[in-house]
Amino acid sequence: HPDGRPIEGPIALAEVQGYVYQAKWELAELFGQLGDIDRAERLQAQARELKRRFNEAFWMDDEEYLAMALDGDKRQVHNVVSLAGHALFSRIISDDHAPAVVRRLLSPDMLSGWGVRMLSRTSPLYNPASFYDGGIWPADNALLVHGLTRTGFLQEAARITTAVVETSRYFLDRRLPELFCGFTRREAARPVAFPMACSPHATSAGAVYLMLQSMLGLYPASEENTLYIQSPSLPRWLGEVTVSNLQIARSTVSLRFRRKGNQTVLTVRDKRGPVRIVIVE
Repeated sequence: HPDGRPIEGPIALAEVQGYVYQAKWELAELFGQLGDIDRAERLQAQARELKRRFNEAFWMDDEEYLAMALDGDKRQVHNVVSLAGHALFSRIISDDHAPAVVRRLLSPDMLSGWGVRMLSRTSPLYNPASFYDGGIWPADNALLVHGLTRTGFLQEAARITTAVVETSRYFLDRRLPELFCGFTRREAARPVAFPMACSPHATSAGAVYLMLQSMLGLYPASEENTLYIQSPSLPRWLGEVTVSNLQIARSTVSLRFRRKGNQTVLTVRDKRGPVRIVIVE
């Protein structure tokens, strides 16, 4: 708890509710494709009920954000943490609450200038040189970017992506570490390395690709032999991206994305196989 009291379990973390919600929806789709309509409908009903209960139980009116968790007595744990923002990509957050969550993630107490902190700077527990109480994790930031683009907050996603990419300039070979400290740009002219962080780190390497996929709006559906492209949006510092030999089921495509003014223009350079390319507005 913010006052330092240990949380009595079992603990229900906000982000985990979203993972379960997303899993139920995706399992429902699989069962529907297999012809088990009854099970698919039960899973969808469970997901809808979980979403309703989640938004009622986790929303903090005073913070205009989601609680970090519920304790064993179903009381809110009033910490503002970045992980709760994963509710954006899992889509468990209600449409009414999503804009407030986005505003808080990009507010100065969360966004340091080098990335989004794990814990709000306003918390009594905040420590910029802590693994989970103020450090900045590239993998966590990539999942936030993924959620922002999925819910249509493209400019906000670009701000976080830009911060993380600029941070990479200060590390050897531009390889992002596991995490770095949560100091602001005013406090430090460059990102402060976390002394015990693994570098390089697999999740941070993967974070770069997820942020790129999110910027380009690439959503492959191999079972449909389809590539969905939703609202690609390159940031101002990135003029062009070429994706070559992207495999979708048994097909491959090569794409070129180019920034033209405030728009990102897509060109299909090559397509081999029966893959469909669907532009989603």
